[in-house]
Amino acid sequence: MPLGKTMQTSSELGLTGEGWAATATVSRQADGRPGSYGWQVGHRQTDEFNTTAYGTYYSEIGRVSGRASATRAGTSADATVEGSLVAMQSGLFMGNTIYDSFAIVDVGIPNVEVKSENRVVGKTGESGKLLLTQLRAFQNNKISINPDNLPLNSTLSETDVIVAPRDMSGVTVNFGIKSESDSAVVILTDSAGVHLPPGTEVRLAGIEEPFIVGYDGEVFMTGLQSNNALTADLGGRQCQADVAFVPDETTQASIGPVKCM
Repeated sequence: MPLGKTMQTSSELGLTGEGWAATATVSRQADGRPGSYGWQVGHRQTDEFNTTAYGTYYSEIGRVSGRASATRAGTSADATVEGSLVAMQSGLFMGNTIYDSFAIVDVGIPNVEVKSENRVVGKTGESGKLLLTQLRAFQNNKISINPDNLPLNSTLSETDVIVAPRDMSGVTVNFGIKSESDSAVVILTDSAGVHLPPGTEVRLAGIEEPFIVGYDGEVFMTGLQSNNALTADLGGRQCQADVAFVPDETTQASIGPVKCM
């Protein structure tokens, strides 16, 4: 009988020529993902009794499980720790047991959610990397990342890749994320302090391609230096502005409002 979405219980009563036996258990299944856990408590009663308890916990660096049993003769208990240790050129990694193949996922940024076949398997550590176990050898495995936790000044070419590692071997998956430390959102207004209209083209000295103003006078610009000369095309006339910029690799810089005169 299910108890909610994760637990279940069962019971059994038997009678034979040798006597009777009653068994009852309550359990919760672990799904194998980091942070998941499972347990089971059971009791069997005959002329004797046997009570057992079992628990397991999956972390990002291994699985811990324990078992305890009590009978009329006494009690016993044991514990088990399982996992893997992988040494590659990109570093030393600990993870859950590898039964087939694995991958080192290199995002370059910590605390980014990683998925395998659209299933969350963990987050990158302080090094921006994650050991991904349980891949299928010689088959396509989809590995993806959740870009929601990426800094606003990060750029990446793709959020998912397909890999097919060999049996009992690993691959490195590099998502090539880079921080645009020369970028910023610049808020531009006219001489009266009114935001420049959306669609306005803004040119940065030394860069050929124009940048386009969005709502509220905001324009995302790259290639900025410490001092920058901007020119905006206002349809028949132009205005200029000088913008000072201080790079920041951790957050998306915002500058302004800046008057374009």
